[in-house]
Amino acid sequence: MSAPAPQPPVTEPAPTVAPHAAAGVPTVESRLHAILQEVLGCDTARMIPGAFLENDLGADSLDRIEILMEIEDRFAIEITDAQAKAVETVAQLVALVERIAGEAA
Repeated sequence: MSAPAPQPPVTEPAPTVAPHAAAGVPTVESRLHAILQEVLGCDTARMIPGAFLENDLGADSLDRIEILMEIEDRFAIEITDAQAKAVETVAQLVALVERIAGEAA
């Protein structure tokens, strides 16, 4: 009976890190989480990508306006009414801000 063939070592995949996060620069997502936490007073653990701003995080129409104003101030961008109305989830908000901020750069 022969010895089993040696198996290659099992390696863990490298963790995925946002490019700026590695340099200590906050990501768009982390900055948005901070805004949502300030305005809504909810725990960042609840801010999963699929969380709905109203149903899951408790934002009302005035909260949404305050959130959007904070985002426009802090990111130096403009969000149209149509864009704002289309956002329902945290992931959609992150994607919108990344897109608009990318276009403004």
